[in-house]
This record gives sequence, C-alpha cells and structure tokens, in this order.
Amino acid sequence: MDKAKYVKDFPDGKQKYYSGQAQVWKENANNANVPLNNFVFADSFIYNHSTIANKITHYDWFPLMYIYQGAKYREDSKELYSFANKLKSKRMLSQILLAFGTTEKQFKDEFTTAKNKKIEDERQGHYMQYMSPMAFESANHLCDYVRVEEIGTFN
Repeated sequence: MDKAKYVKDFPDGKQKYYSGQAQVWKENANNANVPLNNFVFADSFIYNHSTIANKITHYDWFPLMYIYQGAKYREDSKELYSFANKLKSKRMLSQILLAFGTTEKQFKDEFTTAKNKKIEDERQGHYMQYMSPMAFESANHLCDYVRVEEIGTFN
C-alpha cells in the first residue's frame, strides 16, 4: 500500500510524508465521526495491547499513526498519557484489565516484561522496532508514562 500511495501522490519520486498507509488512514479518519486524535490513540492502544497482553516474542502491531503525535498533534500523546495515568486508579484499572483480558498480577508482569524488552532493545541499538524508519521519535508506550509500582495504587 505504501508504494502504491507514493507512486500515485509523488510521480516525481519526492516523498512528502512518512508512511503511505498512515497517510491514507489520516485522510480517511479525520472527520466529524472519527477525529484524528481518537484514531491515533486507538492505534497507540492496539500497539500497547499487543506488547503487553499478547503471549508472543515479537510485536504483532506497530502504530503507524504515532508519527502524528508530534508538535502539531501533541493532543494525541496527551490522550495516551492520560490513559496511562488511569492505570494508577484501582477502579479504572479493573475496567482496563477487562480490555487486556488479564488479572492485575499478570498485567503487571507482562507490563514489566514489555518495559524491560524495550529498555534492552534500545540499549542494544534496536530502535527500529519502536519507530518508523523516517521518523526521529519512537512510538510512545504506556511504560514511558507510568511505572509498574504505580499501577493500581490509588482508590
């Protein structure tokens, strides 16, 4: 899809956006029914779900829309930050655990595993798993905003 979008939009070969797929989603999602920031958040949520709740050794989902969390779209990363802070509330955590299909202990264990994997990958220079090849920032992860020790600590 990326290549087809590039060829259609840039017959001169000069690329003007990071991802053809993300651009198609952006063009089609940014309307009154689905504001772009909600679509970007959903993409980020699926990414986080796949890194925390899936019992796999690699990530199934990469958030193509995270590149729209930059300065122009800063509201989108605020939504993920706000969601991460809800993990601190016992009441909100119980609702969130339903979406992840896990218990609090399992969630914390999987959260820690995902965080440690991200830290180790970045330490070894494996940034490409967390970022678009044409972007300068990596995709935001819940572990960037909340520590496992804070999860479920407030009433």
